[in-house]
Parts: sequence; structure tokens; C-alpha cells
Amino acid sequence: MARKVSDEQRLRQKLLKEPKRRRISFVQVIIALVLLTALIPVLSEMSVDKAKIDKNKERFDAAQEELLRIELENEQLARDSEGGISDEYLDRYARDMGYADPQERIYYIN
Repeated sequence: MARKVSDEQRLRQKLLKEPKRRRISFVQVIIALVLLTALIPVLSEMSVDKAKIDKNKERFDAAQEELLRIELENEQLARDSEGGISDEYLDRYARDMGYADPQERIYYIN
């Protein structure tokens, strides 16, 4: 019977022991490194693509602002052409654009 008690004690000791930690094998480490190595260029490319998207968004916003400015200018010109344009307005507009009469010289004073 002494032997039976010791078997029961061994069984209890086995049950009370902490479970063994699972060891990571060399193959698993290699697979993880390969996957990590493959993932780094993908993440890098995603970062570059995001930068390109941000830059193109800025260009798009600037183009939209320019389009709005041109549309407003066109509306103003359309309103001016409906009511007839005075010679004074045409002279002032041409002067603002840098034009002059053929016999005229423009001097700019700073």
C-alpha cells in the first residue's frame, strides 16, 4: 500500500505543477522573420503612397480654388458684357493686364 500512496502523491504533484511553457521552435522564428522582412517593404510603400495622395490632394484643392476664382471672374465678365462695356473700363482693364496703345509708353514708378 505504501507504493499506492506514492503513486497518488506523484499524480497530485503532476496535476499541481505549472503547465509547461510552449517553446518556440527555430523554424517558427525563421518563418516570423521572413514574414516580417516581407512586410516591411509593403508598409514602406504604403507610407510613400499616402504621401503621394496627400500631395495630390493639396494640388487638387489648389486647382479647385483656381477654378472657383476663374468662374467668378467669368461671371463678372459676362455681367459686364450684358450691360455693355464702357471705353473707360476697357482702358483700365487693358492697363491692368499690361497693355498699352501702340503710340503710348508706360512708366512704372516704385
